[in-house]
Amino acid sequence: MKLRRKNSGFTLIELMVTIASSSVLILTAALILFITYREWRIDNAYAQLRRDVSLAVQLIAQDIRESAVTDITTVAETSLSLGSNPVRPDTHTFIKAGDTLRRDINSASDGLIITKGLQRFSPVETNKGVLLHFELANDACGIAITNETFILTRN
Repeated sequence: MKLRRKNSGFTLIELMVTIASSSVLILTAALILFITYREWRIDNAYAQLRRDVSLAVQLIAQDIRESAVTDITTVAETSLSLGSNPVRPDTHTFIKAGDTLRRDINSASDGLIITKGLQRFSPVETNKGVLLHFELANDACGIAITNETFILTRN
């Protein structure tokens, strides 16, 4: 009489199939997380660029509206100078320096408005206002935005 022994375990083929299917699931999950993280970084970079442009436009627009229309001058297409007047006795100058935009008040630096990524700042003075052209880029994410805003100085 032969005794049969009951096998309690996995065969090599079952083990290999389990490892292969688990690897596919883990790689799929990792790919989804990687793509999600990359898109999140790009979205945050776009938001930062838009936030920087919005802040710059708001500050420049406020200073332009408070300045005398005759005291607005653009210098070398990279800076904007706003003369003093009774409402605002200080001279404000917005200067592109490298990839930053800073505001000087009476020739002393007031701080950076755009801290990095400014590719182009081009103010153009017209008889009715100032056209501001911004180009910002984030090289790490490979994205760029362009913004043009016209600020009316006369009614």
